[in-house]
Amino acid sequence: WESASNGRSMPADVARAVEELEEIAASCSVPGVPLVGFLGDTCVSVGPEAHPEVVDLHERYREPLSKLFDSPEEAIAAAASEAAWKKGLIFAEPELITRVLRPLMDAALEGSPATTMQAIDTMLEVVPRGFNKAVAASAVASQLGIPVERIGAVGDGENDREMLLWAGRPVLVANAAPTLRDALSQRDVLSVSANDQGGVAEAIERLCF
Repeated sequence: WESASNGRSMPADVARAVEELEEIAASCSVPGVPLVGFLGDTCVSVGPEAHPEVVDLHERYREPLSKLFDSPEEAIAAAASEAAWKKGLIFAEPELITRVLRPLMDAALEGSPATTMQAIDTMLEVVPRGFNKAVAASAVASQLGIPVERIGAVGDGENDREMLLWAGRPVLVANAAPTLRDALSQRDVLSVSANDQGGVAEAIERLCF
């Protein structure tokens, strides 16, 4: 997982953390945990076929399909030679992630430049610490000269938390994760329909017209 690209790619110690997690998981008789590495426009994984959720991400959001390799070493070497590593995805059942994998990964990553995050309950992400949607949105707002008080942001998952806490007008869709609602309990939040029932359109209409 090591890359020399601009210092912002996933650090090499994340690979050691994943290896440690896999060793611990194996010793605890936890079934194999699929791991997919996202490099931006491409992704890599190990095994004979792409993970079903990667296929779903491709069909639903046009995310890239995995380039498949026979071993982690081959996947890591290919990734390092092709592009900067952006994040790693670990797929498992929600209870396994919550009770076993995330605590293990958080412990393994303590003190490293990487951290865990979840957008959906069946996917644990390993991402560079300090990089999130709020950082990106703030940079764009600064370039455009838009004050944060005039910015609305719509979210539904944990990966939206920093952005919604930063935005002047945070918006939660009806099917937002409970943990996200808890994080925004002290903010004046606009509630709209679910994200698959026109929630974003409703937010734009209510905020802008």
